Amino acid sequence: MRCLLISSVFLPDNAPESRRIDALASALASRGHDVTILAARPHYPSGIVPKEWHRIVWRDETLPYGSVRRCWIYGGSRGGSAGKALNWASFLPSGALALANLGRSFDLVWAVWPPFSGHGLGWLAARASRAALVLEVQDVYPDTAIQLGAVQAGPIARILTRFNVRLHSSASATVVISPGFKANLASKGVPPDSIHLIRNWVSISSEVPRPDAIPRDSSPMTVLYAGNIGPAQGLQVVLEAARLLRSEPGVQFQLMGQGTERRNLARQIEDDHLDNVRLLPAIPYDRVGESLAAADALLVHLAPTEVNRTTIPSKLGDFIAAGRPVIAGLEGDAAALVASAGCGIVIPPGNPAALADAALKLRGSAELRHALGLKGAAYAREHLAVEVLAPAYVELLESVIQDARRTSQTAPRGRAGCNNVAPAGRAEERPEAGE
Repeated sequence: MRCLLISSVFLPDNAPESRRIDALASALASRGHDVTILAARPHYPSGIVPKEWHRIVWRDETLPYGSVRRCWIYGGSRGGSAGKALNWASFLPSGALALANLGRSFDLVWAVWPPFSGHGLGWLAARASRAALVLEVQDVYPDTAIQLGAVQAGPIARILTRFNVRLHSSASATVVISPGFKANLASKGVPPDSIHLIRNWVSISSEVPRPDAIPRDSSPMTVLYAGNIGPAQGLQVVLEAARLLRSEPGVQFQLMGQGTERRNLARQIEDDHLDNVRLLPAIPYDRVGESLAAADALLVHLAPTEVNRTTIPSKLGDFIAAGRPVIAGLEGDAAALVASAGCGIVIPPGNPAALADAALKLRGSAELRHALGLKGAAYAREHLAVEVLAPAYVELLESVIQDARRTSQTAPRGRAGCNNVAPAGRAEERPEAGE
């Protein structure tokens, strides 16, 4: 089948969606499917577009598994929420123009990012090709934006919600990464039997040392957070825990990454002389595994909001797979995943005392750290590895096409297309990947 994958971010952009598309495209090509990717010019996460791309309207590239068409996008390096909104919105007309000039039709259109514009572009492409449409949800919008204060609850939020529901209701299938996302969309009117759970996968590298290959006698014990440093992560709690542990020299927190809150945290660390907290620069994704393996424990944390109860941070799978104990300041679906993996200590988010206690508990037992790390690595190999989940994803997409073809054969002439494609299998009949 001829597949079109749509996302404004793609390699070399350092985003989880980039790596997910890369693996999905490779898995589709390995099954003999023709793959085309529509992506924006490189710009994420800094929002700065490389100089060589400044005058490019679109550009074609060839990869081992298919072709890539890059289109123009506003980078969004300035302007805060407004800049981000313009970044998202600009992908729709630019991508539509790039597709119109591509001159190809497709059997399947899959779209992931951004919400609204990326999904809307997928809908347009599916309509133009009379193709099946699959939408993937990495964050539920506008709910997340409302919780973060970027969008006010009111008429605009209601319009966006209705638009989102109509998009997903018209799709052949919607793929979500957490049970809470599925419940959220179903509660708004998206047909439950069209919503499928496939967790974000991780690449298990044999080059990253496993827990039993690294000495556990390092001092002080390092607790590493690696990822975006923004309001959604609520990392102020780390500084508060560090203050509680001033007199405990055996624990050092490390915060690695970039984001809107980094400067604020850096100022507090300096003003309060928090020698047990270090800010580290962001590094390319292909080096993150080394940093995770070099730490004694890993921290993942989300601010305690209702939306975050259904969110699973993209980094969590990598942390579980790293073979290090995880301190998880999480609730809901993400906390349940850590508990299922048996790889760490779940604490209430936003609770510095609980974070300090968890760090001291791990500091006091190398055996516990070792055991939790082994459990996490084993769970990731069995449930989260790309070799497990990517084939399941491809099978879902193939079933969507099969259902679409059956529907088009029985539909009245002129009625075939993404709006009347039957959902791909009922939820109770299809096992959910990553469980």
